[in-house]
Amino acid sequence: MTKKYLSQAAIISLILFLLAVLVLVIIASRRPQIFRPRAQVPSALLYLIPAQADIPINTTQQIDIKLTTTDSFVSSITLRLTLPNDGTLEPTSLTLNPALATSGSWSFPIQSITQISGQFQIDLAAVNTTPLGHPPTSDLTLATINLRSFLPSPDYLPLNFD
Repeated sequence: MTKKYLSQAAIISLILFLLAVLVLVIIASRRPQIFRPRAQVPSALLYLIPAQADIPINTTQQIDIKLTTTDSFVSSITLRLTLPNDGTLEPTSLTLNPALATSGSWSFPIQSITQISGQFQIDLAAVNTTPLGHPPTSDLTLATINLRSFLPSPDYLPLNFD
């Protein structure tokens, strides 16, 4: 007879424990969440100037990486460009905008050109260290890429932003 009461007591204890857990889950889910989704800035635009160019063989073309923001302050930017390593073009250098690089308000922790799996990968990261970030701007040159032509370029060169 005592075994029956023990098993009933265990079942009642388990039910009370599960109810307590359910109440705690409900209370915790009503609290404001600490984690927020990533910041999205639909009014910021990174682009290349010139967007199209005919580069004669054995010459170098400068391509500017530009930033325009319409109504947002920007605290950081990351950019990855990939282009095929097919012997036609080669990125020879990535040069920071000297005014930004020496301003004290910008830091460029990543600035590299690497060859990976038949492609050139150009990486740039810029961080504005002022409390509010960089104010809305148009046509701000962040850096310049020098592309050297070795062969006649194809009609279409796939250049990918990431």
